[in-house]
Amino acid sequence: MTKFRLQSGLVILFSVARISLAGCNGTPDDFHAPACFTLQTEHRCDSVPGCQWFDETPPEPKSPVVRICNKTAMKISIAMKFVRTNYKVIGEEGWWNLEAGQCNDFEAVNATSLSYFAKSYQGHQYWFGNGEPMCYDASGNRFERVRQLSDNSCGDYTEIQSYQTIPLKMNDFIQAKIEGPGQDLSPDPGFSARALAVCKATGEYSIRKAPTLEAAQTLALNSCQSDGNQCEVVMWIGTDNFACMAVLSGPGVFRAWSWSGVSKEAAINQSLKYCQVNGQACNVDFAMCNNE
Repeated sequence: MTKFRLQSGLVILFSVARISLAGCNGTPDDFHAPACFTLQTEHRCDSVPGCQWFDETPPEPKSPVVRICNKTAMKISIAMKFVRTNYKVIGEEGWWNLEAGQCNDFEAVNATSLSYFAKSYQGHQYWFGNGEPMCYDASGNRFERVRQLSDNSCGDYTEIQSYQTIPLKMNDFIQAKIEGPGQDLSPDPGFSARALAVCKATGEYSIRKAPTLEAAQTLALNSCQSDGNQCEVVMWIGTDNFACMAVLSGPGVFRAWSWSGVSKEAAINQSLKYCQVNGQACNVDFAMCNNE
């Protein structure tokens, strides 16, 4: 009887040892705290001394994240485009400022690609690339918009070649850096300023050109008010960057004016849109760029 009990005891001890190894899958975190996996039940893990239960349920997929770092010695501004093919839309956002040496993480929710464009915060350096074209606001104001994937038109916004386009998939974490000198787009010494002064009561206006913006504004205002009109300077283009302006006239005292950093045609088109929104038929009176 005693011998039988000893044998039974040995069998029981051996079984417990086998449960410990199987329950921990043979992969303990350390000798005293084995790790148990979902091939065993949580209840069986509890029966193993020192066992730590790990649930192997796959985590929910996370949106891709792109970390953009400014490796230049200057403050720069970033504009980005997110392509969301599942939703057939393009989201464009800007401007985001990055100090020299600063990085920022951008979560690209539901995006399959991200394109970005960089320019110096102050100055004339731009970082161009061969990425997909994107639209951005040339005024430098904050913007955020969504357009259809099938819409190839930027509307009132400027279309450029992105600095870089990055393909994305769920759970991606990608680091991108902007470094080295950008393309120097310093103003041509031949650039001249222009200013527009308008008397809204009569529709009369004056445009004047000068080497400096202050001089152009003064000349335009004085000329407009020479006949006793109450005028104000309503638009101007300086000498820092290439720019164009256009003035259109409609019936009576109706006037439309706009400027563009792309071309005089773009300035004209923006003024025409203003006329159309207000139900007016307009003619082009003036269109010129600051390099003419």
